[in-house]
Amino acid sequence: MSAYGCIWLFLPYADQKLAQRSLDQQTQQLVSILRTTQKGDSEPLLINFIRQTGADISLFDQNGESVSPFTFEKTAAEIIPGTRYPFRFPDSDEYVLITHYNPLRSDEIADAVRKSIPFVTLLVILLSAVSAFAFSRYTTRPIIRISGIADKIANLDFSWYCPDLRDDEIGVLSRSINELSDRLHKALDEIHRRNDFLEDELLLEKERERRRMLFFSGVSHELKTPIAIVIGQLEGMQAQIGIYKDRETYLARSAEILQSLNDLEM
Repeated sequence: MSAYGCIWLFLPYADQKLAQRSLDQQTQQLVSILRTTQKGDSEPLLINFIRQTGADISLFDQNGESVSPFTFEKTAAEIIPGTRYPFRFPDSDEYVLITHYNPLRSDEIADAVRKSIPFVTLLVILLSAVSAFAFSRYTTRPIIRISGIADKIANLDFSWYCPDLRDDEIGVLSRSINELSDRLHKALDEIHRRNDFLEDELLLEKERERRRMLFFSGVSHELKTPIAIVIGQLEGMQAQIGIYKDRETYLARSAEILQSLNDLEM
């Protein structure tokens, strides 16, 4: 809209300058033709010139008095500002032609531009709305899709890939999301594999511990019997009860039992 406002302000001025330049060129051509035209045949040329250019013209004789450009009779017309073009008909005295650009044309252009401002404003608003909608769809829709895929990846769903493989920042983000998904998927598979291995190792260790417990339970039971026998023999020898009065015999037996235990431990 600012550009259109500048056009509204400066177009009439630019048009006026261009029209004045064109008027000068056309006037020079007219004067060249009048110099080779009889005085009585000049009226159609002047009328056609005014019709084409829309300019105001004044004609003065060699005495500086205003005359009609069609009848060449003296008039009381005021001198208008403009470029002076002296010339001479082949069959008459010298005259001076003055042309002046009529600013009504530029005013009409400015008025037309001013009247079109509401329509141009409405058109700009509509185009802006359509462009904003299209741009938002083009920009935000892939981002929303990438956000949804990121949520699925956060929930350990790696079956989705970003299809927006473009050359802009959204494309870079899509490729990064896809690469992140692949790496997380591989890392999760590796974690599952190691967890399965650790579970197998844990089960194996539990089985080993169970076997050790069974082994020590059996060994403990087997060790208690000879130890109980040795303790009974020693107590009997200490109390000198019955057959245990023969200490030498039962001490030798106790030593044998302990030696066998010692050999078993070795």
